[in-house]
Amino acid sequence: MSKGCKSYWQHKQQEWRNNFNTGFRGLFDRLTGKRHKIEERNQQDAWNVEMRQQQERDSLIFQRLETRRALKLRTKRLETLKSYRLNELEHDQSQCRAMHEQRLE
Repeated sequence: MSKGCKSYWQHKQQEWRNNFNTGFRGLFDRLTGKRHKIEERNQQDAWNVEMRQQQERDSLIFQRLETRRALKLRTKRLETLKSYRLNELEHDQSQCRAMHEQRLE
């Protein structure tokens, strides 16, 4: 987990802890069931945060995969172009040698 995610997660956990009353109010919340509702809301919020972070990670992964695919395609095209130009250069060199040899004869 990155440093930013850890601090965000710690902030959210503190926020969830602050939702609970302490002392007599906390005891009253337990008796009335309010604490249970707060716990459920906190769990739902935690799940939503986790899902959002997972979607962000997935999006980043797919972006990187797309970038990698595009770079591989570009590399392949450049290799093909390099090969073509080397073949042209060899052909030009052989023609140049042939012309030079004709002049010497």
